[in-house]
This record gives sequence, C-alpha cells and structure tokens, in this order.
Amino acid sequence: MNSEDLNQIRVIVNEEIGATESRLREEIGASEARLLEEIKASEARSQEFARDIETHLLKEMQRGFDRLDRRFESFERRVERVEYENVGLSRSVSRSERNDTDTAATLAAQQRAIDDLYRQVAEIKRNLPPPSQH
Repeated sequence: MNSEDLNQIRVIVNEEIGATESRLREEIGASEARLLEEIKASEARSQEFARDIETHLLKEMQRGFDRLDRRFESFERRVERVEYENVGLSRSVSRSERNDTDTAATLAAQQRAIDDLYRQVAEIKRNLPPPSQH
C-alpha cells in the first residue's frame, strides 16, 4: 500500500465517520423529538387525570355537603318541634302553677271557714243551757 492508497482510505474513513456522525445526530434529534412528544402526551394525560380526580373529589364533597345539609335540615325540624313542645309545656306548667295557687287559696279559705264554724259552734255550745238530767 502506498501513501495515495492510505490517503484514499483516510478520506473514505473520514467520510464514513462524518456520515455516521450525521446519521447519529439525526437519530438523536428524532429520538429527542419523539421523547419530547411522549413527555408532552404524558403531561397532557397527567393533567387530564388530575382534572378527573379533582372533578370526582368535588362531586364527592358536594354529595357530602348535601348529606350534611339534609341532616341539618332534619335536626332543625326536630329542634323546632322541641321548641314548640316546650312552649306547650311552659303553658301547661303555668296553668298548673295557677291551679296550685288557686287550690292553695281555696284550701286556706275553707280552713278559715271551718275554723270560724268551729268557733261559732263552740260559742253556741257555751251559750246553751246545760242539758237537764232526769
């Protein structure tokens, strides 16, 4: 092999290296582009998944709030019934207290009348002539 042959081999090897280098750069660029597209697609799927989860959680929270609202409404109706019953019980207690007061006053008046009658009977007995003894 002479020097011209060696130069031609060098030229061919250099051209082959350049071509291989170009192909590698193109393949790397294409791989980077595909990888970038896959990353973007993955990000889009992740965002969609996050939106789906958020929507699901919001719906679940709304259902929970709706259940709480129904429970509070039910509780509120019960409290209103208790308040209404308390009004009735308060009136009943007031009537009972008035009746007790009236009864106590009547009993006191009756006792005074009985005591007065007892005094009158005692007075009449004292003023009667003694019974005759036969």
